[in-house]
Amino acid sequence: MKIENTEWRSEWIYLRLESLGKGIKECAGPPDPAIVVHIGNALTLRCDFDGRSHRGMRLHGDVNVIPAQMPSRWETREEYTELSIRLPRKLIDEIANQSDLDPARVELREQFHLRDPRLQHISLALKTELEAGFPNGRLFSESLANALGVLLVHQHSNLSTALPSTGPKISAGRLRRMLSYIDNNIGSDLSLAELADVVGLGISHCKTTFRNMMGVPIHQYVLQRRVEQARILLGGGRHSITEIALMTGFSSPSHLALHVRRVLGLSPRDLLISARRKNSSFP
Repeated sequence: MKIENTEWRSEWIYLRLESLGKGIKECAGPPDPAIVVHIGNALTLRCDFDGRSHRGMRLHGDVNVIPAQMPSRWETREEYTELSIRLPRKLIDEIANQSDLDPARVELREQFHLRDPRLQHISLALKTELEAGFPNGRLFSESLANALGVLLVHQHSNLSTALPSTGPKISAGRLRRMLSYIDNNIGSDLSLAELADVVGLGISHCKTTFRNMMGVPIHQYVLQRRVEQARILLGGGRHSITEIALMTGFSSPSHLALHVRRVLGLSPRDLLISARRKNSSFP
């Protein structure tokens, strides 16, 4: 399912949610620092940034940080969806001033497939606001933009300092292996022991490590991914609610409805009817 491209801007932030086709995408350097967040299933992506090449599996929630004026080239064999967030340089400068840093010396670091729970959660909160028509008002969205800017300056710039260790961690590769496994088996009755085995950890260590690195417990992350997959399938209008519940790992249509309504504020039936009406209007 392709989502409709949506964008919004204010003095302090620019947002764009868009579906992109497979193939090659050439991007001129953004005029302002940008954050690009992958939305949806895992896919293999190659990207070139200013002469540096990256290739790897792109997972839901992966964040790319792109400094201003840095051109990029993206290549994939699959369609995908991304959320682009641009912050004006004046916001970065203001945050630097407030932190007693020289704005002229602050340069954001290019990052590829970054897993930063705080950047991810703020970005996805902005996505929710964008899709819902900003029910919490401009002040809320601009406050989130400021929080993103603070994280970029203090943790992802040339003047950032290393984060203190807050608990057990595993390598980024092992974490990505688990996240990819979850996406590829979202319709299964996943167990903690099964996920721990994917990365070679004991159950207790796996639980603690995942929460430390992702910012949420494993069961909550899996639930979020199931609801997101259900939303995509419901938006396609091709499957029944019962079929979608089974495809996304919910025990029953009522279980699906409970969590979809809790997260999205709409029932699966509402989403399905809306999608079928929209699809029937196409020639």
